[in-house]
Amino acid sequence: MHDEPEPPPNDPNSLVSSLEKVGWYLTLDDRGQPVSLGSGTRHLFAARVFLTVFCLIWTGICVALRYGDGGPFLGGLFTFFAVLLWAALIGTFRTSAVEFNDTGMTAISRLGPFWSSRQTLEKRQIVLFEAVQSGTAGNTRYFRLKADTIFNRKYDVARDIAGEELARRFASFLSAWAKA
Repeated sequence: MHDEPEPPPNDPNSLVSSLEKVGWYLTLDDRGQPVSLGSGTRHLFAARVFLTVFCLIWTGICVALRYGDGGPFLGGLFTFFAVLLWAALIGTFRTSAVEFNDTGMTAISRLGPFWSSRQTLEKRQIVLFEAVQSGTAGNTRYFRLKADTIFNRKYDVARDIAGEELARRFASFLSAWAKA
């Protein structure tokens, strides 16, 4: 029994399937050029469940301290951290999308119906794409994909890409797209 050979690392189709495994959906046209990139929030389900339970417990402690014998300082301190925890939970519902065309790209971030932001870059403004480590969970390192521009600014294209090799492959793929 022999295995099928693995696709080369620069194969766009293998990149698409690797990204789908970590919650990013890349659509290519028939030339192998990117058309759209999107992140659902399904891959953050476990984090949401954990944060919801933790936030509820922490909020219960805050209420007990505030109205019990905890005093205003301790109650206020715990309440401050409760607000930060709830903000982190809300942040897990943020989605990102990027639309590509032959002249450039538009990055769109949304937080439900409450907040939306759009950033448009032309290809000629993009110097390169780079993968920058943004965090670690267990043995997994997470990366942000940033577009460096001629204006010496960096724009987020994708965040929370699991694994350095995948993030670097994706940055290389998009850098080749920008130069084409």
